[in-house]
Amino acid sequence: MPETRTADFALDANLTTGYQWVVDGVESADAELKLVEGSPTYEPKRGGIGAGGVQRFRFQVLAPPTARVRATVRFRNQRVTGRSEDDPIRTLTVVLDPVPS
Repeated sequence: MPETRTADFALDANLTTGYQWVVDGVESADAELKLVEGSPTYEPKRGGIGAGGVQRFRFQVLAPPTARVRATVRFRNQRVTGRSEDDPIRTLTVVLDPVPS
């Protein structure tokens, strides 16, 4: 029976610029990672309009209880217009690699 765990990512963002982080891909041979409903969320920082904030992504990680989950999650920061020609201004790759206990 798979055990449910979560993986949380907090990325600096400023949605007032028209750019936001989007998930570009998830790879894992050990588990299935699914974006939790309602994710990502955005928390603006104090400081008024244009101050930026944090975009939070939460993934549900389904894996056997004893699995040491290794995964790669790719994000891209781009203007979200629905046009394919909008290139990302930044990319981020996060590698989850558990430390042996």
